[in-house]
Amino acid sequence: MLGTLLGSHLLLTVRHEPLQLLLAAMIVVFLLQDRLRQLDWSWLTRKPQLAAFLFGLTAGVLSGAVNVALPPLVIYLMTQGLTPLAMTQTLNLCFIAGKTVQAIALGVSDAPSQQLLYASLPLVPLAVVAVYAGMRLQSRISTETYNGLLRKALGAIAAVLILQVIWSIGD
Repeated sequence: MLGTLLGSHLLLTVRHEPLQLLLAAMIVVFLLQDRLRQLDWSWLTRKPQLAAFLFGLTAGVLSGAVNVALPPLVIYLMTQGLTPLAMTQTLNLCFIAGKTVQAIALGVSDAPSQQLLYASLPLVPLAVVAVYAGMRLQSRISTETYNGLLRKALGAIAAVLILQVIWSIGD
């Protein structure tokens, strides 16, 4: 929760370009997760409280600043030997807690944030329809095809974010 408060503060006070690069970096980390699994993460079990604090804080900052907390959470939780059900429940709890803290932080911060929140509300039904359509599409194609399309889309998003930052530097 502390990390989400810090990340929300960054979202409100930092220029958008560094946050775009941070989001692009998190997408790249996600895309490279198979390689990251090969790294030596044994320090996490030797220093569990420090690991929990660092990964939780990092995930919170990312959640508040760029709405992507999954990479550090998945890395940490995978080292804990959780069952898939326990991991899913933990990720859902982290998501709900993080988004609640972020909504409160942004809602009480200032009028422009409140206006942005209200302006974003009509997009919620569109997001629900898109999620539903994605779930139906996912059930009709193979897991390999779906994962391949997802990886390509995420790679394209990361590239566009980086290019936007590069173009904005030239302005």
